[in-house]
Amino acid sequence: MNNISLAYCNNKLQESSWIDDPFDLKTDAKRNFTMNNQIILDNFVQSLVAQYAKYDGDEYYLSLSQLSDSDQNELIRLYLETTDRDTSECIYGNDFSINNSYTCALLSMLQNDCIETREEFARVTRQNILTYYNDYLEEILTTGCYEFQSHVMSDLGFYQHIDRDNGDHLWRKYS
Repeated sequence: MNNISLAYCNNKLQESSWIDDPFDLKTDAKRNFTMNNQIILDNFVQSLVAQYAKYDGDEYYLSLSQLSDSDQNELIRLYLETTDRDTSECIYGNDFSINNSYTCALLSMLQNDCIETREEFARVTRQNILTYYNDYLEEILTTGCYEFQSHVMSDLGFYQHIDRDNGDHLWRKYS
């Protein structure tokens, strides 16, 4: 029996030949053009900053609260993709007690599965994820604003240097 199994496995391993397009160029081309999740998130943040950021004094500013619900949802979704969809703790928000809002909404939905309880469960889950990742998402938006400003200023012919006396970032025009 083992000889038959080994023969079958060896045969399966040898099925591919040079005639069968061993490089599988069609699927390799698709793999080469896919972007990783971090790049997709960075591009989305840059588009949000370009659309919604306000120029205040000497820098761009964009807060999570300034975004629409759909933009917040997409930002959360893309951020979860960069964390390999790890939702182990974020669904609880900042309340890890036994009677937290997520558990209550889940139990309510399981007890009475209707549109209202499903909508409440979805609302609570979204709100808890926003609460849990608020600091990270704000940091991502702040970094996006800084990168956007750097691109705008360099396109205008400025370069950035750090003041040795106080550590401030200053912009100067190319001479």
